[in-house]
Amino acid sequence: MDIRMVIPPLPSPDGDLVGAIIDSAGFGSRVVYTIACSCRADADASLYGFMLEESDEPEANLNTVDPDDFIEHEPSLTTTARSSKVEYTGSKRYTRLTVVPLGKGGLAVTAMALLG
Repeated sequence: MDIRMVIPPLPSPDGDLVGAIIDSAGFGSRVVYTIACSCRADADASLYGFMLEESDEPEANLNTVDPDDFIEHEPSLTTTARSSKVEYTGSKRYTRLTVVPLGKGGLAVTAMALLG
């Protein structure tokens, strides 16, 4: 198993938090992303969603992942939970997670990829 930081812990800016591209070579194509946030008590301020992209080439031709290539969560999931899990089971070698703040702000986020 390998653990990689995708989005370092930081306060959310006004825009999306685009993670690092993860290369799953040597681990099969299964990648589990874990996302943690310090959500405020105000649920409207702490909403966030996810977008997951995939490709056979690094940093080129990234496409949104089909919902059939997920276990448990879909990329359009919105939540106020303090942690979430997104499991990719597709066939592409490279994936990238983006956390999309949907609330009023005040969200601090971090994300990691677990391979293997």
